Amino acid sequence: MTTSAEEEEGTNKWENIGATTLDEEMTILGEMEAKLSPLSPNISDIRTLISKWHLCHFKSPRRLARLIYIIGAVDIEADLTDLEQELPFAEDTNLPQRAQLIGDQIAALKGWLDNRNLFHYMPEVRPVAQEVYRKLGKRSPLKDAQVEWLLTVLPWGAEEKLPPGDFTPETRKIFEQISETLACAYSYFQLLALVLDVIGRGIAAENFASCATFDEELLYIAQNYYLALWSWLHPHAKAEPVAEEFLSTGEILGERSETKLWLTASLAKTIWGQLTPFEGGADAVVIERTYNFLGVSPQKLPPLFPLETIHEN
Repeated sequence: MTTSAEEEEGTNKWENIGATTLDEEMTILGEMEAKLSPLSPNISDIRTLISKWHLCHFKSPRRLARLIYIIGAVDIEADLTDLEQELPFAEDTNLPQRAQLIGDQIAALKGWLDNRNLFHYMPEVRPVAQEVYRKLGKRSPLKDAQVEWLLTVLPWGAEEKLPPGDFTPETRKIFEQISETLACAYSYFQLLALVLDVIGRGIAAENFASCATFDEELLYIAQNYYLALWSWLHPHAKAEPVAEEFLSTGEILGERSETKLWLTASLAKTIWGQLTPFEGGADAVVIERTYNFLGVSPQKLPPLFPLETIHEN
């Protein structure tokens, strides 16, 4: 019988999918882990990285590819647990440009608060500042407070959803939407454009997804990675079609082992949990709202279990 302490420890491994209780697949994965214990520090670190992976992060596709590479190499006992290390087969060249644009936007927000003239900006920054000024419009004490809060939460977020003060329901909703506009979000630029309109108009957006959402591109990537992992976990089963760019996933994972089965199934379950509004999931409302925003229905992904054993391979 599972104790409350064991249940809590088990759900901690699934905190990035908002699991408040363990479902049948999570329980089986826990049993697989118990059979492999004691885990080496390297394997334990890889499982921790899986628990920290978030689909909504702007580096999520790169980190997911890195996790698969790490799992594929787990049996060589090398320390491969640095998710920021460049992959041998993929390099993200957009990070410097993204950082520069976010820096320019922050400078423009500060400049708007300081009544800085647009011509004080460098020519390459001026179009960014002009768009920020246009959306925000004329300053007011409330707008100033909202832009100051945006500058507070944008880099790292904030523990509180609201700054101190008494607000009308509409203003409170605007502050809550500002609090969801984080630079680390994959959809940050869309969120910022929307929240600048919200501040400028003084009306909260009716359909504001939040930073913990995904777009069509992320949905495509995550679904295909799940199906590619599923195919490797079930080598003799009839698999659903996987897009061509994900067909090498099985080759990267390499030969099956008990450790790889557990880690791969754990990663697949994590992807499933961030795409599926499941019962007992704390993020179910956000996920459902995201699908509504995209105008699509959740894809029914095939269940992970039962797995084919190593001997069936």
